[in-house]
Amino acid sequence: MLTVRAATERGTVAAALVVVVVAVVVVVVVVVVVVVVVVVVVVVVVVVVVVVVVVVIVIIKKAILLVYQIALLLVLECVIVVVVAGEPQGVHPADVLGVTAYSRHGQPNNRLYSL
Repeated sequence: MLTVRAATERGTVAAALVVVVVAVVVVVVVVVVVVVVVVVVVVVVVVVVVVVVVVVIVIIKKAILLVYQIALLLVLECVIVVVVAGEPQGVHPADVLGVTAYSRHGQPNNRLYSL
């Protein structure tokens, strides 16, 4: 009778140990899965933030370049308008731009100007 009882107690202890080991393994697996998911989410968020920042920087640089080019064109247009509209000392506007065959005093010139 002692042998059967001892075997039963040992079986109960072994079953309890198996349950504890399985529970510990399940907890460790759940913790590892949660940590991996958190790391993946953090990496995805960081990548998205970096991409958005780079795109915004590129857009801002292009916008600044476009504004600079527009301003430069406006300044050049103003310079051309001032030079053409000024006509200092009877100079023909087209002669200032070098596209006519007239001299400074409106007399025909022998050579053609080119741009």
